[in-house]
Formats: sequence, C-alpha cells, structure tokens
Amino acid sequence: MRQRKFISDSGYLALRLIGLALMPVAWLGIKYGFQISDRYLPSPQTVIESLLELDPTILEHIAATAGRLGIGVAAGLVVGIPLGAALYASRALRETMMPTLVSMQNVPPLAVVPFFILWLGFSEVGKFLIVFLAVAINLAMYGVRALAGLEPRFRTMIKSFKVPPGRALRLLFIPYVISLALPTVRYVLSVSVGLVLFSELLGAQLGLGYLIQTARSTFSMALIFGVALFATFLYVIFDLTLVAVWRRAFPWSVS
Repeated sequence: MRQRKFISDSGYLALRLIGLALMPVAWLGIKYGFQISDRYLPSPQTVIESLLELDPTILEHIAATAGRLGIGVAAGLVVGIPLGAALYASRALRETMMPTLVSMQNVPPLAVVPFFILWLGFSEVGKFLIVFLAVAINLAMYGVRALAGLEPRFRTMIKSFKVPPGRALRLLFIPYVISLALPTVRYVLSVSVGLVLFSELLGAQLGLGYLIQTARSTFSMALIFGVALFATFLYVIFDLTLVAVWRRAFPWSVS
C-alpha cells in the first residue's frame, strides 16, 4: 500500500526556504530588538561594507578555500574507499596497516595541523594533505567496518565460485561500501571545512581562515561575522552538491 504524502514537494521546498530565512530574521530581531552594539553583534550593513572593502575580494578568498577543500576531499574519496575495501579483502594488509590507521584516527584532526605547518611550512601541499588524510583515513576505517557486516551469503558465493580477489574488490566490496558511505562522507566533509579554515588561520595569504586571522588582529567583528556566514554557505553548497552528485553517480546507494 502506497504511503500517503501529507506535504507536497513544493511544500517541503517552502519549508526549506523558511528554514534558510530563520537565521537572518533572528539576527535582525536580536540586533535591533535589544539594541546590541556593533562591537558584539554587527549589523548586516556593517558586515557587507567590511566584505566590500577587502582586497583581494571575498570571492577570491572563497575560491581559495573551496579549491583546497574540494581537491583534498576528492583525493581522500578516491583513495579512502578502495583502501577500506582492500583492507577488508586482505588479512595481511589489514594486520599491517590497521594499527597505524587506528592510532591516526584517534588523534584529534585539529591537533595535527601545527605539525604539518612545521614540516611543510605554509605551502599548499600541507593544506591539501591535511584534508586528504582526514578523509581517506576515516573512509578506510568505515569501509572495513561496513564490510564486516556483509551478509555471509556473499562471502560464501565468493568462495564457492573462487572469485579472484581483484574482481571481488571491484565488483562487490567497493560498490557495497559506496552504497552505505554517504552519511560518513558528509560527516568528514564537515570536519574538512574546519581543518581547511584552521590551517589557513595558522598560515596562508588567501582564504577564509586567513580572513579570520586578519579580522582577529584588527578586532573587526563585522569581518569575522561575514566570514563565518560565508564558511557556512560554502559547507552547505558543498554538501548539497555532494549529495546530488553521489546519488546520480551511484544510483544503487541506499543513503
């Protein structure tokens, strides 16, 4: 029996638009309702003016952060999911690499950023590598856990038909991880946004994190507020794009 829809698709779209409007409405209501000083809560006009005064422009800073984030996440996806499947398929590889991967996963991501800066300086390689490792390690560990729950009949089928490991990896293990991995990918994306901003804050000449550092040194609450808004929008755009591309590229995904 088909479940009845109480809200139409257009109704859900309206709810999303209302949800997006809640933050600016609350901002204006608190700002002008309680007459809060710009020192603590800047007005929209002050925020816009502070962003328009930037040189390079805010769009160039957003592009720099988005590029570091996009390349790091994409590389982590390409490596992390196949690595997790390979770890599950090969006990020798699993016994060799798992202790190191488990140890690295348990270290707070933000704690390793200063080490990368000390090792690699303020180069772009360090910023990409931080995001890449965070994504790849988390997805590899997730892949092992996901495949551990694989139904026994699939493992029996592989043994019965003597499917070569490489073929099983390509046709079963990797697609199975992909089918369940979207929530984990979205989580590591949110972590990666924080990592990119933090790495830029500690050392960069362009990017949203760099703007936060600049605004902190000049006590510009309006600029910090504006950068925080753009960082939030950047994450939302990346997340929506990721979900749309993932579901189109992997139609068998159940997430």
